[in-house]
Amino acid sequence: MAAPEISATLDFTRPVALSLNALLHFVTDDSVDGDEGIVEHLKNVLPSGSTLTITHVTPDFDPDGIARLTGAHRAAGTPGQARLHAEIAQFFAVWDLLNPGVVPPQRLRPGPDDGAENITDAEAACYAGIARKP
Repeated sequence: MAAPEISATLDFTRPVALSLNALLHFVTDDSVDGDEGIVEHLKNVLPSGSTLTITHVTPDFDPDGIARLTGAHRAAGTPGQARLHAEIAQFFAVWDLLNPGVVPPQRLRPGPDDGAENITDAEAACYAGIARKP
């Protein structure tokens, strides 16, 4: 975070939007520093008013299908880890989680004509959430 390229791009005296979409499921618990260490570090350096957006695969709706998916990733040499709702929600700890909370993405901000009502939770296979740093 101290790299000159970052400080030349981001003004850490103003809120920053941090997007960790479809990323954290490639950081396993046994990775160096682990997922919470990385996320907590990023959260700690951001100023008040910043936002954090996360989407993350979950086995909650289709455990067998997600086990096959993560197994295929591992077999190809790509680490992967699906997480349960409570584990994903923990990434937002001590920040103000915006409504509707940690939900399947089609329920996060559905538009009137986006077809979100036709997507099942098992098809989405992930959760999404947005939080603001107090």
